[in-house]
Amino acid sequence: MSTRLRLGVGGVVLTALAAGYLSLGLPSFGQDRDVTRKLLASFPQTSLVDVVGQNATQRTRGEFDWTTTKHLFVLSWRFDKSNYYATGIGNGDLHKANYTMDHHRLTDYLYGDYYGDEDLRMWNWAQAGAVVNKSIVMTHHPHWASYESQVHDFNGLCLPMPGPPEVDWHSDNSLFIVQFGPNDVSRLHRQNVTMSGVGNITGQLTDSMMATSRQLQANGASHFLFINLPPFGRFPRYYLPSGDLHDVRDLVSAATDAFNDHLKTKVPEFDAELKAAEVPGSAMLFDWNALGEFMFAHTEAFGITDTQRFRATRQRRPINDLGRLGFVFDDDLHSSSEVSSLAEG
Repeated sequence: MSTRLRLGVGGVVLTALAAGYLSLGLPSFGQDRDVTRKLLASFPQTSLVDVVGQNATQRTRGEFDWTTTKHLFVLSWRFDKSNYYATGIGNGDLHKANYTMDHHRLTDYLYGDYYGDEDLRMWNWAQAGAVVNKSIVMTHHPHWASYESQVHDFNGLCLPMPGPPEVDWHSDNSLFIVQFGPNDVSRLHRQNVTMSGVGNITGQLTDSMMATSRQLQANGASHFLFINLPPFGRFPRYYLPSGDLHDVRDLVSAATDAFNDHLKTKVPEFDAELKAAEVPGSAMLFDWNALGEFMFAHTEAFGITDTQRFRATRQRRPINDLGRLGFVFDDDLHSSSEVSSLAEG
């Protein structure tokens, strides 16, 4: 895994998979990637700028070395409730496991696209409602998980490296995917955080994320993919006047921006540490926020025509029309499978 990712940004590894996420074929047009990039670059309304301030539509696609990646470990929020202590750790083959979710997420598309003869495996430690650190922002229910508790569970079952025979993970063939923050920023008002305190508490959250990631590094993890926060101010729960959290939209939007700004600094710092380690590694940051903003500006180019409605269900059964092509949202707070599949591309 010595050539994990090569980007033309002064050697700083920031956007991932592989920095040119606009290098995808448009589902509605079927054009190739070069034509797609030119088309998107021609749009006058929006210039997609990534986390290092570079126009992502004008950069060549980076190269992520999936051929040496055998294990994906997902630490995040809102997946099905994996309980490896109860069910056994398994061999990470989700196609054979009894694995169900309401909707596919970005990591599932990554796994599905790159699964094959190379036997890429994925272990999902993510749980609904998870936060970064309960001592900073508490979960909605006390028993819900955090990044810290997920790492604790991982350590209990997969350490010391290489873990049990069915896992057999190593520093040079494993990628740890880390995405936290949505449940944290959505609950700041319940902890009486005001606009003046947003910078401080989001700094605490991202510091804790890096500290927990360094614990993983100390136990053998060398390669990390962090995913920043999408533009929550556009999500129905905050944007619509009838949304449950419409009255705290400004606070959540400010916290989202501050959280992402902290990651812009802290992920490159962690990346430098990993590169200088005895076993060299890397840290990458996927700019989910920039992609989300761009898709809102040019939804039809991505085969999505509806940015306002979302799939409504009653007792898990759909009760509304799904629209002509696709939705941005699955519900009032979560982006759709269509969005996830486009991001993976």
